[in-house]
Amino acid sequence: MNPSAIQLTQNHGGPLHYLGNRYLTLPDLTGHMSPDTSWLNEHFSVLLANNKGQKYKKAIEPFAGSASWSMAAMEVGLAEKYIINDSNKILIHTLQLIRDNPALIKASYAALIEKYNVSISKKDFFLEVIENYNQTTEHEEKSLILPFIINHSWGGILFYDKELNIIYREGELFEGKNANRFLEHANLSLEMFLSEIDRVSNLLNANQVSFRSGDFMEVISSAAPGDFVALNPPYPENEHSTFKKAGMYIELYSPEKLHQNLVHIIQHFESQGIHYYMTYGFYNPKFKNYVLTNENQQPINYFRVLGYEHCAFGIGLDQMYFTSQFSIPKGINIFKAEEVLGTQDITPEEALEQFKLLSKKCFAVIYRAFIKPGLEIEYQKAWHQVASYFVTYRGALGSCLHKTNDGMWLAYSRWPDKATRDASWPGDNAPSEMLPNEIRKAVITIQESIDQTQKLPEITMEVVNDLLYSN
Repeated sequence: MNPSAIQLTQNHGGPLHYLGNRYLTLPDLTGHMSPDTSWLNEHFSVLLANNKGQKYKKAIEPFAGSASWSMAAMEVGLAEKYIINDSNKILIHTLQLIRDNPALIKASYAALIEKYNVSISKKDFFLEVIENYNQTTEHEEKSLILPFIINHSWGGILFYDKELNIIYREGELFEGKNANRFLEHANLSLEMFLSEIDRVSNLLNANQVSFRSGDFMEVISSAAPGDFVALNPPYPENEHSTFKKAGMYIELYSPEKLHQNLVHIIQHFESQGIHYYMTYGFYNPKFKNYVLTNENQQPINYFRVLGYEHCAFGIGLDQMYFTSQFSIPKGINIFKAEEVLGTQDITPEEALEQFKLLSKKCFAVIYRAFIKPGLEIEYQKAWHQVASYFVTYRGALGSCLHKTNDGMWLAYSRWPDKATRDASWPGDNAPSEMLPNEIRKAVITIQESIDQTQKLPEITMEVVNDLLYSN
């Protein structure tokens, strides 16, 4: 499990393009979603860097939804065993059928698509399928119908009434937006759906997987040191079934009770040394009562950017939590919330701007030198050779070379931080023995080209990344 070798690019998010599918971007204004592995690549980079290549005994996903996180964990070999749980029994049964009887799932879906394609009114057919789902009492029949409903619903969002029937809604969506909740063109083509069924079925059969359906508290109770728990509970800002008896998820708790349970769970994990991560809402000061804190009442949440320009939800800061023993690897744009917010409650827009500034900061060095007559060409060649090596192999972010009107040469070099630069750069002394022979020779050429009688000290500073040249 090498964190630098995460390969998730062939994964298209599974056959269920459900809202909780963490392989996918959030929906655009049309309600369609597309695969995006950056979210999972960031998460698994953090997990694998901190686990130092050791497999967990169990990986537990208590709020699994379409189980895309567990599938990704299987791809990178995170654990010896996987436990997938969700309060939606039909969704879990669908996943079991994908593993145990993929041919049945594929045949049923293809038959529905064939009827759908020749229907006079696509929307009427979709509503009829929902009615059939609600009327049947057979779990297997519901499980065979569910993928069609998910993949033809706006953003994969389903709404349930208090009897757990799927209901169809029109009109206002989020933040005053209106949308047709029915997707005439599904997120996945039939060919892609069938391909994803085969891929996921093979993945589930190649690993030791246990499916559960019920209270997440019961599933979490089996977690022990050496296990990993991936928590993706309903966000506080979501539309909750406990309020209006018609929500986005089948929920067993009110938001307040869910939060209390999560606080106790995280405290238990920390005391037992059980590794975990959790995503839990977009940053918004009006939901500050749902931010988890440590024993000193300091917030322990992290931020990452989630969303894109034409996303139906806009762009915001997704709140995340990691085991306190974990550190964020360099180069991953995940920051502690307190680093972004300071001590004030600022607006989501202000927080996003602060995050952008923080994510762009880097350590810059400016070398100033006058070059001996006749050696400028050799100096330039040697500098570019050395700069290319440090960008490729030693963590530098970029560099450039510039000659001023008064004949001084300015060499810019950018690094993630001062520690990375200090550990890699040989400085003014003899070239480091860590460097390859050809690079040591190039460093010597640079030093011998500089007019030492006009030597100037280097300038170091913390800068915003895009203010200097990129590589």
